[in-house]
Amino acid sequence: MRSLRTLIVFILLTQTVALNAGDRWNVRAMGMGRTSVAGAWGTEAMGINPANLAVPGRGIFSFTLAPIGVRASTEMLSYDMYQEYFTGIPGTGNGGDRDPRVLTDEDKRTLLSSLPDGSAATRVDIEMMDFGATITTNTLGGFGVASIDHASGSLETAKDFTRFFLYGLDSAGSRYSFDGTSASAAWWREFNISYAYRIALNSEWIRELSIGVGVKWLRGYGIFETQHYSASVANQRVGANQYLLDAQFDYSTRRSGADFFNPDKNADFTPFPEPAGNGMGYDLGVSVKMRPGFYVAASITDIGSISWEKNLVKTDGRYSLLMDDPFKT
Repeated sequence: MRSLRTLIVFILLTQTVALNAGDRWNVRAMGMGRTSVAGAWGTEAMGINPANLAVPGRGIFSFTLAPIGVRASTEMLSYDMYQEYFTGIPGTGNGGDRDPRVLTDEDKRTLLSSLPDGSAATRVDIEMMDFGATITTNTLGGFGVASIDHASGSLETAKDFTRFFLYGLDSAGSRYSFDGTSASAAWWREFNISYAYRIALNSEWIRELSIGVGVKWLRGYGIFETQHYSASVANQRVGANQYLLDAQFDYSTRRSGADFFNPDKNADFTPFPEPAGNGMGYDLGVSVKMRPGFYVAASITDIGSISWEKNLVKTDGRYSLLMDDPFKT
């Protein structure tokens, strides 16, 4: 059964910023399509389903040191599209080299039609369990402690960026709108203490019931987000051989971070900086043993928030550019 997940909500400048947390360092969970709520054991259960810490039969003690997982995704270009249009064409020589491919109008229309309406998202998530340890007992239940680092970044680009890349400025006149473009990034660390207790029921339908809870101390080291971005570039004919370029930009961003992220502090990087934000988070989970080897489980994870309080910076910008005859050399 897939877990029921909520997003950790990060609070910045009295506003909210949603960021994903998960279990990307867990190779087994990733290999199972992130459906291991009933099958994660030991340190793997932390951040997925704390109730599994009390499930017996998977060893008494487990220890994990610095596994790391990375996930990247994009809506900009599929691998098939990349292979088809951006790796060239077979060369005419015998050396196996490939010649450049010149995109036709039909190729460009195909590429644009593959993009979602509005903006296309590109995202990278990195997670590393710095260390983790669990112990499972028959009488007292299961205990676990872990430190987990999370880093994420995302970029949403307007469809007109691709259209501009493919067609450029048309001498007959054109306009491109980049509204909806945004970027965000964050780095935070959790210190997780989890506990689970197992109850033997031995009923006709349920043999055992395990209930678990995880408490997380959250330390935020850096966050950046785009609140607003509106931009356009247009050119038009204003005479027989004259053109006018009109570019407009209006944006708003905000950030908070540890001292080494602040150029005014001139601080050196350290893996254990003073946090720019602090908060709490919680995991809840249950695991039900229906019969030997068959479990039903569910969890709600990453409930909580970080309050960002240090090195808060908000940036607003608005620019307007008018250029006569941009095609003149």
